[in-house]
Amino acid sequence: MKPTNTILLNDAICPSEAITGIKNDAAVAYNARMNVIRFIAICSVVWGHSLLSYEERLLNNIHYQMLHAVMVQTGRVGTIMFFLVSGFLLYDKIQIYTPATYLSHRLKQVIFPWMAFLFLVVIIQLIDVISIRGLIKGNLMHTSIVLFSLIKGSVFHAAYWFVPVAVFSALILVALKKYINKVWFAVLLAVLSIFHGINLYLGWIPVSHTIAFLGYVFYLWLGMFIKRNIDEIKNILDNFSITILCCILLVVFWLACMEGINLTHLGCTDAYASLRLSNAELSVLLFIVLLKSDNVSFIDRFKPRQNTFGIYLIHSLVIMQLVPVVNTFIKAHINQFSIVQFTELQTLFFVTVFFLTLAIVQMLRHTPLRILLGFFSR
Repeated sequence: MKPTNTILLNDAICPSEAITGIKNDAAVAYNARMNVIRFIAICSVVWGHSLLSYEERLLNNIHYQMLHAVMVQTGRVGTIMFFLVSGFLLYDKIQIYTPATYLSHRLKQVIFPWMAFLFLVVIIQLIDVISIRGLIKGNLMHTSIVLFSLIKGSVFHAAYWFVPVAVFSALILVALKKYINKVWFAVLLAVLSIFHGINLYLGWIPVSHTIAFLGYVFYLWLGMFIKRNIDEIKNILDNFSITILCCILLVVFWLACMEGINLTHLGCTDAYASLRLSNAELSVLLFIVLLKSDNVSFIDRFKPRQNTFGIYLIHSLVIMQLVPVVNTFIKAHINQFSIVQFTELQTLFFVTVFFLTLAIVQMLRHTPLRILLGFFSR
């Protein structure tokens, strides 16, 4: 059976087909909820990458330390939420895939766009480091070393780590799909994820998203588990008011901030890693709570299903061009900022990055360059 066409990554960022396996009315409702979740998740990711460089000047103040924790934590929930959405939407289709057909299916619509933008980001950085004149007249060995370093940094530490980890995580579940309903398999994946959360404290292995890729497989599996048991989960959610759920979310958010502050004091190199246990709990809880959300018309106007992957690919380029200018302004005026003013500046920068990126994505979608976003037909 040939897989249905999918526009973007793992079905998490932008599936073109409706959710299957659910009655029509419910399918429409869950499609709308996935759009809400996609929108919030991509906003979180862009916010996290848009944070300005103010730590050295501000973090001696305890109030700014808490502000920093809140800002960074806000940018961490989106990652795991995307894995949950991936699993939720992959569940009904996993049986039609083999690893080869899944990888082939993702090649044009995910891997090719990812490679194109990775190449573009690396070239821009290379020109910034060496200059065009230096590239022409420079030492080939030196250029190769710098190029390798930039590629490594982009794949292992910058925003572009997500695609290879997400695709490889899905390949693991596709290859081992006969075990996805086994308790021992779920426990094994959970243990691997918890290991990386504990490793942030003990430093057994290097802290890196890409090195910790096995820790994310669990959340892909968990999204499938939620989908498989959606009726039971919905019945449980119906017993809680949205007020109670939001209060629980605030408490867990505060705990996640406190864990980030604690790991910072312990000297962890990635104190706000997505695989922190508190962040994972917050992300899963937020995903489940959003399953109660109704269709939000203003979110639909952003077309999350069509635009999310493009925003993910392009926002780093926009930030690269804007952040030096803004950081120069901050260094010149930082002593004049109150907490409120700095929060306003950070919010304004995020809004500028997000909407400028969105405008670029929408423009590209209507040109032949749409193939760079995974669109191969109008």
